[in-house]
Amino acid sequence: MASKIFNKLNLNDLVININSVGDKNCRPNYINELKRYFEKNQRQVCHDCTKRLETNPLRILDCKNPTCQNVVKLAPKLKDSLCNECKMHFNRVISSLSKLNVNYQINDQLVRGLDYYTRTTFEVVSNQLGAQNAVCGGGRYDDLVEELGGKSTPATGFAIGLERVVEVMQKMSLQRGEDQGVKEIDLFIAAMGEEAQMIGFELLTKIREKGLTADQDYLGKSLKAQMKAADHLAAKYVYIIGEEELVKKTAILRNMKTAEQKEVAFDKLSEELHGLAN
Repeated sequence: MASKIFNKLNLNDLVININSVGDKNCRPNYINELKRYFEKNQRQVCHDCTKRLETNPLRILDCKNPTCQNVVKLAPKLKDSLCNECKMHFNRVISSLSKLNVNYQINDQLVRGLDYYTRTTFEVVSNQLGAQNAVCGGGRYDDLVEELGGKSTPATGFAIGLERVVEVMQKMSLQRGEDQGVKEIDLFIAAMGEEAQMIGFELLTKIREKGLTADQDYLGKSLKAQMKAADHLAAKYVYIIGEEELVKKTAILRNMKTAEQKEVAFDKLSEELHGLAN
């Protein structure tokens, strides 16, 4: 699902790092083995990792400190400690990804550092960013619901860092030489007053459902300020709703290029715009 989302955004050079952190049956043995290893090499890791050794040794694997990374490279691999069920599960996951032509790589150091993960963990990373290169991360949470008092409920999920995604999109657009200028929107709704804003929002939602691009002001600015906002967004049309328009259920639709205006009823706006777009 995450891969398809990023493909839709034309971010095709992202890579999925994937790993298995086992489950409550095999992970405790690995943590003990890892702890023994880092205790022998305690002087070679940073101060933070010395603390992690007592609280959560798995987090040491994720440390970005170059000195710690040298020690981590020789640490025991979690995949070597997986039970048969976890090994089979992980092989099914990566086999499915291969069949679907999803770009992934196995990362032994990817642990996500959180106790509620089971088996699969993954991150989507970009080479367009620096050290903080993950734009998405998630995995399986098979025990989480039960630990919170619910019934045993196997689950998966992920979170996307929208700011990082936008940053990657901008950098890739520049590399492709795409125009970074303002893109036109079909409609801007200029609504005067709280009631008009509510009506405007309902109309806005319907317009977007028709596949058209639209926006409105949410801060109660003056009509002059809203018209400036429409200009900034390069809106093709502005629909102006005031007190009189609320009574008539009809407002002014203004063509921003020709300055032509016409009255259009609320319930006809979507149809009118769709006709103009075609």
